[in-house]
Amino acid sequence: MIEHQNLDSLLKDYFLQNDHGVVIICPFITNDVIIKTLESFSTNVTIVTSWREDHLQSGVSNIELYTLSKEKGWTLYTNDRIHLKYYSNNTHDAWIGSANLTRKALGDDSWSNIEGLVHIQNLSFENRLFIQRIILNSTMVTEEWYQDRANWLIENPPEMRKKISEIGSPLNQDDQHFLISKLPAILSPTRLWNLYKNNCDFEYDWNEEAGMIHDLALFQPHMNETENQFRNSLKLHFFESPFIHELSNNIDEEGLQFGAVKEWLQQNCTTVPTPYRRELTPLTQNLFNWFMELAPQIYEVIQPNHSQILRLRKGLENNVYCQNTAKRLDRSWYIAEPTFPESGIQYKSCPWCSQLHGSQLVFRTARVFPDTESNRLKSEFGFTPQRRSRSNIDGIQTWCFPCRATPKPTELQKGGYTIDEIDTRIGSKQEISSRGFK
Repeated sequence: MIEHQNLDSLLKDYFLQNDHGVVIICPFITNDVIIKTLESFSTNVTIVTSWREDHLQSGVSNIELYTLSKEKGWTLYTNDRIHLKYYSNNTHDAWIGSANLTRKALGDDSWSNIEGLVHIQNLSFENRLFIQRIILNSTMVTEEWYQDRANWLIENPPEMRKKISEIGSPLNQDDQHFLISKLPAILSPTRLWNLYKNNCDFEYDWNEEAGMIHDLALFQPHMNETENQFRNSLKLHFFESPFIHELSNNIDEEGLQFGAVKEWLQQNCTTVPTPYRRELTPLTQNLFNWFMELAPQIYEVIQPNHSQILRLRKGLENNVYCQNTAKRLDRSWYIAEPTFPESGIQYKSCPWCSQLHGSQLVFRTARVFPDTESNRLKSEFGFTPQRRSRSNIDGIQTWCFPCRATPKPTELQKGGYTIDEIDTRIGSKQEISSRGFK
């Protein structure tokens, strides 16, 4: 049945029956109408609207919806391709039709539009996945994006309206890749598969069903296929994700402790407000499981004490020793010019390079002193805060850049110096140490 009268009251009463949160997809929304429609909600509201430039100029798109959303604690996205009008209060059913959230659309006055809404009582799995993909492919509105559009409107008032051939996009689109919503919500790929195939029950206390829809929409595995095909396509999209790719660049054979991963997520995510670390605990546990399950030949999780550590499998670890120094090839060793650390260069062996050489330690530039920003850029290993400790005060990386770029490299990269070549450069009487600083 198509409802076409009292649509404002219809939606208001519908949202009062809320179960798990409101989702609104609607290109045109006015603040006064949405306030009346959602008068009882302060949070747990997701809105996708349009900020197409010609619509902003004409006033049918409402840029101040961001100010209201920020005040109410709602999450606002923009997607200039939407024409759909979708209103749901629990993701299982929805009102869908032609009516925007405006007086002209919802009113019954003589000057109002003729609009209609149809209630879909049981949204199919495919429909729910479609809605989640719209959200994930939309742009979360940040303060910077709002200010950019507001400034554009000042420079392009309605009287200067022109045909828009290209739609604007956020200044920092890359920031959208580092939202917390770009991380898996379900505990592990195995559980995702079992939930999808109805092999286990959902945990309804946190709406795990919505989490399943989120992960399927985000990573787009091949569905209606075998478990191996599902897992292989899931793996491909997971590791291609910019957020995951950037995190994986920080994982080496020494690994990252659970707390260090939470710290990294907090420092690198672009979600506003930034989540507290305790909020990141379940997401971090999910990541450990996803890395280990999707690439067990590359990653492993160990727990030597109380904290889990996600690390690269050592692969080439062995008991081969350098024929010149009798030092193990699979360890880091340091040797420096006589003036170091007051000035000069300190070299460090790269465990992978040394093992790939097979008979001698291979050194590369580790630190150049004095310790300045420009000198740090000369390091062939790089530095990261997650590596800082009492024995590694500046957080130097274990492997050199070429080896970290290709997990489990099989060919020795160009550059570097064998221990024989280092002796020629700085003298054979310099001490080799397992510590970068005494």
